[in-house]
Amino acid sequence: MMSNGLTFGLVATTFGLNADILNQMYYSILTGVLVLSAILLTLTVEKWFPPYTEDLLN
Repeated sequence: MMSNGLTFGLVATTFGLNADILNQMYYSILTGVLVLSAILLTLTVEKWFPPYTEDLLN
């Protein structure tokens, strides 16, 4: 789900830049915020929700 949000956000900001809705400064800020939010969400999830591993040999 986080990957989909990141992809949609990057596509939306790129569209905004190409359609002259956003200028280069806003595009850079939004892209940075999108990437940082994805990194923070990933770190948060890994810290509080460790992956469930099942012993496959038993």
